[in-house]
Amino acid sequence: MHLSSRLGLAVSILLLFSCSTDGSLLSQTLSTGIWAKREPPAVLVPMAFDHEEDVGMEFNKCFYIATNDSVGEKIGVTLHAKPCPSSIVYDFSANTWQRK
Repeated sequence: MHLSSRLGLAVSILLLFSCSTDGSLLSQTLSTGIWAKREPPAVLVPMAFDHEEDVGMEFNKCFYIATNDSVGEKIGVTLHAKPCPSSIVYDFSANTWQRK
């Protein structure tokens, strides 16, 4: 009986230690900015229509992806429009778009 209570205490301490270790790793990860929001490119980006979702409102959700690698990575945007244009140019510096 005495052995089982010591074993239970050891397991509790081990669990407490592992939880505190995981928490500190998470806070270190957040403080280093791995999941920080990235700054958008300050350029006009041509984008092609990808798909749309009917959200039951006046406008649909329109999804677009960049048509070239002008910014060096895959990016996309979501707009609300009806109908969805087949292609757009998105201005990330002004947060606006126009039909292409």
